[in-house]
Amino acid sequence: MHSWWLGLVAGRSGEPHPVSPRVRGIIEERHLTLTGSVESDAELAALADEAEHFKQERFESFDNQVVVLS
Repeated sequence: MHSWWLGLVAGRSGEPHPVSPRVRGIIEERHLTLTGSVESDAELAALADEAEHFKQERFESFDNQVVVLS
């Protein structure tokens, strides 16, 4: 999973998240945007936690556009 986040930093934005394969991310000008969908609120919270963990080192702001499928 760590390598996916490092890939975003390196510009590889088309790769699916390893745990949530319908989620994609892109970092532009130190701003992270996540898009896609997840199966549950817990999965969404886990993504947000991961983003917060990497935020301090890799990007300054975060836009979570991921939705929970109902």
